Amino acid sequence: MRRGISIFFGMVLIIVGLLKLLPLVGVNVIIDGFNLDTWFPVVYILIGLLELMNQEASGWFWGIVFLVYGVFKLTQIIGFAIPLINMLNIESLLIPFFVLIYGIKAIATSGE
Repeated sequence: MRRGISIFFGMVLIIVGLLKLLPLVGVNVIIDGFNLDTWFPVVYILIGLLELMNQEASGWFWGIVFLVYGVFKLTQIIGFAIPLINMLNIESLLIPFFVLIYGIKAIATSGE
């Protein structure tokens, strides 16, 4: 069952990625009332969920990274009112935090 879900979401991510790259080659896709840039952080959330469903032990870290980043970016874009998040620059905060957590993970798993 997980393989089927992974294939489905993988195909969705390929299509969304291609749609996002098309403007770079001069092809603009316009869908009435839908802005891909607004909802693109949902892709990060999907990638995070796929990584968390992955059975490898290392998938949890990247799953959480993509999931948290996607949720924070989506809340900023759609204007969801979380005062602390709106005051912070997410990239300035999350990237060093994820590097810190990855370093801790590397040290913790080095003895295995």
